[in-house]
Amino acid sequence: MAIYMSRIGDGVDFNNSKKYGIWGYNRKTSKKIISNMKKGDIIIFIKNGGGINVIGMALFEIYKDINEETLIKIDTIDNDILCWKYYEEYPIQLKYINFIDLKLELHLEGQTSLRNFDKEKHIFKKENKVIDIETLISILY
Repeated sequence: MAIYMSRIGDGVDFNNSKKYGIWGYNRKTSKKIISNMKKGDIIIFIKNGGGINVIGMALFEIYKDINEETLIKIDTIDNDILCWKYYEEYPIQLKYINFIDLKLELHLEGQTSLRNFDKEKHIFKKENKVIDIETLISILY
């Protein structure tokens, strides 16, 4: 099982599509990482900015390119239903399950939208107390 961290901008579009268990990515920057993900891998969703920015985590299910389902949508949902502001920029839809709300702090440098988790670099905090990744994983299972 691998752990990935995903930026979700200001969180508005993410909250609009959370009930469907779908998040979108840019084909150019994310498809290489997503294509290596396996069912059951963990995704940690992070808003931009400081403070409480880790909003939740879930288990990866599958990803699909919306452009591959032009006639009948089976594994994707039309972006207008998801109510995303910038949907044309995010044709890769990642499906996830078992979403758990978290309210944690994490300092994350760089603008990469999807990246591998690094236990040494990425430290989660709640009310100034460190929360280890094993504790977070145990919540999912």
